Amino acid sequence: RHSRIIARTAAPFLVCNVTEVLIYGLPIVFNRRLLVPFVGVPLLNMGIAYVVLAQGWITFNGRSTSWITPIFLDSYLMTGGLRAALLQAVLLIVSVLVYIPFVRRFSASQSNRMLRETLASRLGIEGDLQVRQGASFQQAQSFILRSNIETQRVIELITANQLTLYYQPKIRASDQRCLGFEALLRLECGDGRVVGPYFLETLELAGLASVIDLWVCNEARRTLNAWDLTGFHPHVAINLHPDTLGNPHCIDRILATLSGRRVEFETIERAFATSPAMAEGIRRLRASGLRISIDDFGTGYSSLHSLYHLDADTIKLDKSLIDIVHTERGYAIYRAICGLCKELEFELIAEGVETEAQFVLAKRLGVDAVQGWCFAPALSAEKAREYAVAHG
Repeated sequence: RHSRIIARTAAPFLVCNVTEVLIYGLPIVFNRRLLVPFVGVPLLNMGIAYVVLAQGWITFNGRSTSWITPIFLDSYLMTGGLRAALLQAVLLIVSVLVYIPFVRRFSASQSNRMLRETLASRLGIEGDLQVRQGASFQQAQSFILRSNIETQRVIELITANQLTLYYQPKIRASDQRCLGFEALLRLECGDGRVVGPYFLETLELAGLASVIDLWVCNEARRTLNAWDLTGFHPHVAINLHPDTLGNPHCIDRILATLSGRRVEFETIERAFATSPAMAEGIRRLRASGLRISIDDFGTGYSSLHSLYHLDADTIKLDKSLIDIVHTERGYAIYRAICGLCKELEFELIAEGVETEAQFVLAKRLGVDAVQGWCFAPALSAEKAREYAVAHG
């Protein structure tokens, strides 16, 4: 719609050979998707016109006109005949026909559907995922429309670098042995740095979270297969976005990829509270024998009432809670949540444990396992296996 408005506005100026409104308004110049017609159409026009003039089909009468004389009229005045005007019409039609497929492709590239399919293709996720947009996406629709350029930049960043999975150990509190791992997304940069997925929020707001989730599931399966060959069979937890859980097609793909493996899925509490479709996705995963963990409990949507309805096996306490456990009120909150979760027979994991003092307090309050830099950061697949062997 935006492009059509600019085209209509530019039409009167184009008649008088003023093209800047169209070229810079769409834009056509400095647009890599329109570079071929932008360069090729003038060359094609000159080639056709050269052949016509070389054959002597058109001759000029020596009369000059202003550069803003309307098209067709200027050629008629300078030749005294209709052949030049007919040539202009032919060149105009040819130019439009050359531009049409490129303009359509450029318009499609600005849609969220194309961004989704582009990311899926580049990450090796075949097929149209039909990603559910969800309530949070609908609320952010106007922001997303303004963020297509940023989303494209993120997709190109991912393509230029190397997406990979790192694995953070889960440590049993009673004996400090490694129980398994949580798979975490990382980006390996060209300069050797490994950075966290700071781009995830942009992709989530653009409705692309499910593409990333399916890629993570596929990559985790490859890692598990490689570990199986070495006789190493750990539990691995994978994070799933609520939009993925609410998409039956994605659940089908996940079950086909990981059913029967030693895998559990972590999601935020919102996945249980937002829609019946998400709850149904969780039910299907559990029915297939896969465990479900509630991640980041204690922030955002967390409420004590929701604990009654949660169809989950494990509660993971958010790092923000362990960070305040050294204070009187923070300790009271942590103790109360731990006591309640244990009474409801949830397995309890403390995230973000960074010091020995935090670990001692979490263990004293009944936490079953911990994660955090106190024991190990996220590790590459090979180093994770070595860590588990040393601490298993």
